[in-house]
Formats: sequence, structure tokens, C-alpha cells
Amino acid sequence: MSMDASRLLAALLVGLAGYAAARRFGGGWVGRFTRILFYYVIPPTIFMAVASAPAANILLILVAVSCIHMALLLTPLLALSSREPSRTTMALLSGLPNVVFLAFPLSIALYGTVTPVLPYAIALNMLLPVLLAVLGSWYGGDADAPSAYPHIAAFTAALIVKLFAPGLASTIASIEPLHALLSAANLSAFAAIGGELAGCSHILEPGVERVAFLRLVASPLLMLALLTPLSMLVKLPHVMIAGMLIQSVMPPAVANVILARVYGLDSRLAASSIAVLTPASLVLAVAVAMA
Repeated sequence: MSMDASRLLAALLVGLAGYAAARRFGGGWVGRFTRILFYYVIPPTIFMAVASAPAANILLILVAVSCIHMALLLTPLLALSSREPSRTTMALLSGLPNVVFLAFPLSIALYGTVTPVLPYAIALNMLLPVLLAVLGSWYGGDADAPSAYPHIAAFTAALIVKLFAPGLASTIASIEPLHALLSAANLSAFAAIGGELAGCSHILEPGVERVAFLRLVASPLLMLALLTPLSMLVKLPHVMIAGMLIQSVMPPAVANVILARVYGLDSRLAASSIAVLTPASLVLAVAVAMA
């Protein structure tokens, strides 16, 4: 069995284990586990990915493209929502994909590194505080959401090291035991994904089909429209293009359920969209990687 196939099999088994655990013991552990991943696994993963990335300028360019992509999806949808809760929920589901807890372990399973999907994850963490401020001004509430700053700090620190101390960056990137440890830790995130899906009892809520169109059709087409002219100006590694396309078809983030509950939005639509779109997104992402 190839390394890619074995990682995919491991991811599937871990996801099934998480699903079974949540069905048997309840899903209370999922939130605690994802916070551990968020604060103690994702930041060093980001640091290592930047340190081992081929070129810092490519990362920065793709972070900018990712910001533009998200803004083009979110801004018109939020503007057209007229602050109506269900429409706002649909805008969030369309513009806030699962860029970390699904994209990172999936990238590890497919490529052995998170570097291809890193730019979009950084971009979302940069835009998230602004989005939370908008939601707070519209609906009030006190979002008990994890801070994005540890991710941004890890990215900034690694970028400084890569630009001004490339020798140190190469040394850090060559620590294979650390790579192996972080890869295993990221693959464990599939347990949280399985656990979350076990708790999604609302399937095919009204509006899911529109979220599916926006996430699985409009989003990748928009990403292609942004990347095609850019690739004519800048030589982009194929794996980075694939990573951007994979991020563009990721399902809505689990955080959408939290935001919906905090701000009094449509939490049923959020849970339903995650449950329905996650399997479809995985199939599309693997197809992109194999293309």
C-alpha cells in the first residue's frame, strides 16, 4: 500500500472511531478535543509548514488571493442578507469553510504536509476577527469562539525566520520526528470530524441545496477565475494550486454552528449543511488531488 493510500485509510479509520465514540458516549469531548488541536497542534503545524515551504513570496501571494476569494463570496451575500438570520447563516456557510480541522488532516493524508492548504487557513484567521465584529454589531452576543491570534502569530514568526534566517528555517524544517508527530496529531482531527457528524441529526434542511451550490460550484469556479490569470504571471507549484482548489470545496466549518447559536441564527441549517456537504467535499477534494 502506498504512503498516500495508507494515510487516507488511517484518516478514514480515525473518523469512524470518532463517530462511534460520539454515538456511544456522547459528543461532549469533541469541543474540548478541537480546542486542544486549535491551540497546541495547529500553531506549530503552521510554523513548520511555513519553514519548509519552497518560497515565502508564493505563500504571501496565495494568502492575498485567499482573502480576495473569501471577500468576494462573503461580502455580497452578507449585503444581500438584509440581516435576516437564515440568509446570514447561508452567507457564513458559503464563506467560512472548514479550512483547518478538515483541510489540514486531509492535506496530510494526501500530500504529507499542510503547506498546500496553509494560505487559505491563514487568510480566514485574518478575516475572522473582522467578521465577528460585523456579526456582533448586527446581532449582539458575546462570541465564545477561539482566538485566531495564535495562528497568525505562528505564521508571522515562521515568515520572519524564513525571510531573515533561512538557515535556521531549513534546520527546523528538517526535524523529521517533529514532522511525524504533527502529522499524526493532525490526522487525529478526523476523530473530531466524525464525532461532530454523529451529532448532526438535521439532514436536508431547507437551504442546504443553495449552500451546496455556493460551496461546491461557485466557490471553486471563482478560485479558478482568480488563479488562472495569476498563474500566467507567477510560476505557481502545481501542489499549491491543488491546495487552493481543495480549500475552495471544503464544507462549512463546524464553527458555523457555534456562531449560529451565539448570534441567534439558523443552527439547524448550519448543522445540516455540514453533515450533507462534508462527504461530498471529501470526494471532490480527493478528485482534485488525484487530477
